[in-house]
Amino acid sequence: MQRDSLEPKLEIAQRALDTALQEACGVDVRKANTGEMIRIEETLEIATNAAKEVVSVRLKRRSRRAQGDSSGGS
Repeated sequence: MQRDSLEPKLEIAQRALDTALQEACGVDVRKANTGEMIRIEETLEIATNAAKEVVSVRLKRRSRRAQGDSSGGS
């Protein structure tokens, strides 16, 4: 079976999301100073963008599979 051409992009986005969430969730917000809170905010923005990319790639893959199923059965 041929490897999906979107797989590398998906793996990168998932890794970025995982890393950002681990970094943001590893902070005790009760003890974080303002600078640390800004860093958390920036990290969560990275996580947001990575999550959007994961969703986008998954939807593209689903669309390609659906097109392949509908054109392959004729």
